[in-house]
Amino acid sequence: MKQYLKTFVLTGLAAIAVTIVGVNVYDRKDSRRSSENAPSIDENLGKTGITTDQGVVINGVRWATRNVAAPGYFAEKPEDAGLYYQWNRKVGWRSDRLLQNTNRETAWDATAPAGNKWEAANDPSPNGWRVPSFDEIQKLADAKKVASEWTTQNGVHGRKFTDKTTGNSMFLPAAGGLDKSDGSRFNCSGNEAYGYYWSSTKQQPEPYTITFWSNVGPGKGNAYWSGSGLSVRCVASGNSNSNSNRNSNSNRNSNGNSSSNSNSNSNSNSITQPNGSQPPPIKNTNQYANANIQLPKNWDKTFVLAIGFDKWEEPGGDDTTDSKNETFYRYPLSPNVIIEAGGFDTEGSWKGTRKMTLDQFAAYMRKMGYVEGKNEFGMVGYVTYQQSMITKIVEKYIP
Repeated sequence: MKQYLKTFVLTGLAAIAVTIVGVNVYDRKDSRRSSENAPSIDENLGKTGITTDQGVVINGVRWATRNVAAPGYFAEKPEDAGLYYQWNRKVGWRSDRLLQNTNRETAWDATAPAGNKWEAANDPSPNGWRVPSFDEIQKLADAKKVASEWTTQNGVHGRKFTDKTTGNSMFLPAAGGLDKSDGSRFNCSGNEAYGYYWSSTKQQPEPYTITFWSNVGPGKGNAYWSGSGLSVRCVASGNSNSNSNRNSNSNRNSNGNSSSNSNSNSNSNSITQPNGSQPPPIKNTNQYANANIQLPKNWDKTFVLAIGFDKWEEPGGDDTTDSKNETFYRYPLSPNVIIEAGGFDTEGSWKGTRKMTLDQFAAYMRKMGYVEGKNEFGMVGYVTYQQSMITKIVEKYIP
């Protein structure tokens, strides 16, 4: 018997999962538990994977390009399903035909997850990433700024999202989900598959989903049962994560979806620029150095202050820079930023750079006086600037 998902286009909702769907779905649950040719227990599930991802900025939000696999790891390829997660839980479940979680348990947890938001302690995202908020997923569904199309990538059906301004894009595979009652898979086959992606925000009684399918663009959100196993596509921790108070009346239908009318007021902690201006791109060239860098006075590890150089002469020259701009702008840091600094010792002798953690970098910048408001200069270095973020900082020797 054919099954159809009744959807409601919503505005201003509260807690989300992204949903990618195909139409005319046949046989909602599959026969995963068939003993014939069934996969065996994976003893390494949750122990290996990829921990870094460059990410891509779409409508002001930096998204990972791959789903979350085991907690702390990304899937190997953008079209890989990764693992399924129940809302506000850090235990991942296999997305093939065997029911098994990252604790190597095979008994499904049918209890309803607790909590009013996805707690950081339960976030399965790799270091520097987190489950997206409602507002961040809403930006992905903004048809005025983001185009979406149902497509196939390396044989996997899903939806491609493209920023209309920058052309940046990412692919979300339609991996279906796991039923809240018994963990059986549903809506996971070919062009008729659905995709569901959690958000961290919850509107009582259930988290919401943003809904789109093969022949219809993304709607604004539908609620889905929190005990279901759905996919996670995380965002960079440095993104602005607004805190919202919402009052909403919600009516859930038989599929676990709900329509809602909501009024929201949001306060966003976005990175501000001097006089409200935008930071000019820092040129990635072959020159010796390309930026002067300072540590913000109140640093939260998400950005640095920098002046990009238009020109650089060899160290010791009469004029090292030819930058007409003397304003330090705020440049976001990649969640996986690489820092090679700490070249000068306490007596000012050059000892060579070393890889540093963010905390070590901050301590060094403060020791050298490269701090906002303390000096007019900063650390001279070469930064790699990609997709509106600094991905690498290398301190340069200046005699």
